[in-house]
Amino acid sequence: MDSSIHNDMCLDPVDVIENEKDSSNNNNNNNALGENQMNLRRRELLNNLTKYDNLVFLMTALQDLSGILCVATEDMFIGHRSLRLLGGTPEEYIAALINILDSPVVSAMGFSDDFGMGNEFVIDIMLLVYRCINNFIEAFPPCQYLIIKYRGVKILINKLVEIEYIDLAEHILSILNKISMDQPNSILRTCKLLNIIQYFDFYPLHVQRVSISIIGNASKALLTSNKHYDEYYTMLKEVVPILENLLSYSDKKIVDGVTLSLANISLWTSKLNNKIEELFSDDFINSITEYFLPNKSSKIQIHDSFIFVELIKILIGVFRGSPKKAFNIIKSNDLISIVKNYFLINDIDINNTTDLNSKISPIILNNPIEETKIILELISEILPDLPDEGIWRMTAKEGGEVNTEQQNNQNLSIENKLSFFKNEPEVLKEYSKNIFPVLIEIFLCSSNMSIRKLSVESVSKIIWWVNKLDTEYNTNNLQEVIENKDEFGKFVSELCALNNNDAILNGSINNINDNIDYDSLFLLCIGLQLSTIVIERNSEYFEKMFIRDGLLSIIDRILESKENITKLYKRMEQKSSFYETNQSSTQKKTLSEIKSKFMKKNIHFQINIKH
Repeated sequence: MDSSIHNDMCLDPVDVIENEKDSSNNNNNNNALGENQMNLRRRELLNNLTKYDNLVFLMTALQDLSGILCVATEDMFIGHRSLRLLGGTPEEYIAALINILDSPVVSAMGFSDDFGMGNEFVIDIMLLVYRCINNFIEAFPPCQYLIIKYRGVKILINKLVEIEYIDLAEHILSILNKISMDQPNSILRTCKLLNIIQYFDFYPLHVQRVSISIIGNASKALLTSNKHYDEYYTMLKEVVPILENLLSYSDKKIVDGVTLSLANISLWTSKLNNKIEELFSDDFINSITEYFLPNKSSKIQIHDSFIFVELIKILIGVFRGSPKKAFNIIKSNDLISIVKNYFLINDIDINNTTDLNSKISPIILNNPIEETKIILELISEILPDLPDEGIWRMTAKEGGEVNTEQQNNQNLSIENKLSFFKNEPEVLKEYSKNIFPVLIEIFLCSSNMSIRKLSVESVSKIIWWVNKLDTEYNTNNLQEVIENKDEFGKFVSELCALNNNDAILNGSINNINDNIDYDSLFLLCIGLQLSTIVIERNSEYFEKMFIRDGLLSIIDRILESKENITKLYKRMEQKSSFYETNQSSTQKKTLSEIKSKFMKKNIHFQINIKH
């Protein structure tokens, strides 16, 4: 046997344990030493990010940081782990990176006046900074708040008009795009959207898509903004002409982003008094309208459901903010043409219910529901909102309240739109005659409650305002509008159908939290309101319809259930307002007030039946 092996085998066990302890202590010491060296190196990395006087050290530090962030995950930044990973906190590193971009020393060395002749070394440093920020966001998304905190968004956007290399723009826009997805307000608040698309034509296609994506995300923040109106509007006046020209692009993603941006801008600007007419030219509005008209050539060549919806939203914003333009599209019959073209009813008699149903029903069944809904929203938006009378609540929502300023603006909008129709009441009559049968058929063909409510909203507006102008000018246009009494009778019968309201009428629902079909209750109330209007206008003309279609028996049933409905109504009032309109917010009348009118008409009906 080998002597060395023999000696090892003869060692005392205690000596073996002691040797193992010494070896373990050495390993621990080595690990601690290695960790300390690593921490020192990481700390030195952070310090080198501030050495603008030594660009070699700065570049080396950025390369090391970029390599670390490439393999980092969000878990590595939790608690004190970032200290072990980086030797500093994410905030320290983000602040250092932003300071590099904002450093006057680096900026002064970075570019010369001649295009493409800047300091290549500094260009590489800037690229590394952008890459580090990009990697930081990928690895640790919450660092976006730190970028915003240290004015990084504004600095980055300003760099877009200073830089002369497409690669730099691509990296900056990539960072801004990530931030705009989660924090669109931070982009909007800079009021520098023009910087993002100012050099749009010089970008490659994939960068163009990114820049439009940023504009689209920022435009979404407009809809929830209630301040900085003047600053935002001034900025948009510079941006909108560029976006208008981009509608003719052949790339779908770009056109998608442009239409989304313009739709949000249009809806936001509609809240500003008469600003919409300044922002959007007549040529632009005509080009949007032509997109939906048959035998018209629009500069927008891409036909897609998303683009369709967003273009209609642009028109909705325009007509909401400009009563004059809303009236003009009715007077020119362009709106009727848009609706007829969508439902493919250009060549049929709209009072022929069989033909109308054969065309409308397949459209509602096969077309995307968002398209039909947005068309109905456009039809409704053209007309003045319903006044502060009756039960016209269109959207179920708890706690919906309208402040005094909103109510005043709404009343002003009603008066502005109504003034045009008062000057030319025939325009409202002709429009109503053409659109009324279509709305009734849409309601009867659809089982979708959103579509039905939008149809009811427009029908309610037509009946209400035509009747108001009839009263004011002593005309009888409402009777001409409701030319097809049979279809209107079916419509009102459907509104007042009691199938889903039996529990309410029988009094079996004792708690407001019970399973109440609010949609059916809503339609019932609207049916009563519309019936009241037409009966008061011309009871002899409509009485046969009420008797034949069973509306009289429905009214009797409701009158018998007065106590149960009153109890339910009081509970609904105690709970809170559960209906809120889209644009027209009206106070609720008690059902008993509405039914009192029917009580009087009911006596009239009974007398006629006996005779």
